[in-house]
Amino acid sequence: MGQGKPLVDSRPPLQAPADLGEAAVEGLFSGIQAGVLMAAFLVAAGLLRGNAPLEILMVFSPGQLNPSPLTGLLLHLAVSGIYGMAFGGLYHLVIRPISRSSSGSLFLACGAAFGLALYLVAALAVLPGGLTSLNEIAPLDFALAHLLYGLALGGLFFRQLRRHASQ
Repeated sequence: MGQGKPLVDSRPPLQAPADLGEAAVEGLFSGIQAGVLMAAFLVAAGLLRGNAPLEILMVFSPGQLNPSPLTGLLLHLAVSGIYGMAFGGLYHLVIRPISRSSSGSLFLACGAAFGLALYLVAALAVLPGGLTSLNEIAPLDFALAHLLYGLALGGLFFRQLRRHASQ
């Protein structure tokens, strides 16, 4: 007979952030990491559509007279970190108090919902104004990138909490 899963989870329980500030910091780091993954996805998707990687990164530097890929990347990562802080705050104020679950699946689901919510806000409020170069990203790529960001954010945030629990 093959080895099955142990009946008891031997991993320590999650170490929830002590306060809102700590949750926001965990979200900041997770958000930046998820933003790197999102940018990599958008660059890869852009390559498949015939766009140069540097062109994709330049769409993140709106309002610049001379947009640069570095500026675009840094702005994207800064925004990703801010959204990560918001996710950490939502976890601390909403998810943790109402959920008895501390499974990775919960964090992935919440992250996916968060990423899709960000996409909807962008698609319905930001992009229609036409004052952003983000309109240059293919809509499907933009939606999938936000879903990927949210999944990564939820998973990375969960990993951070698990890491703190084992220290």
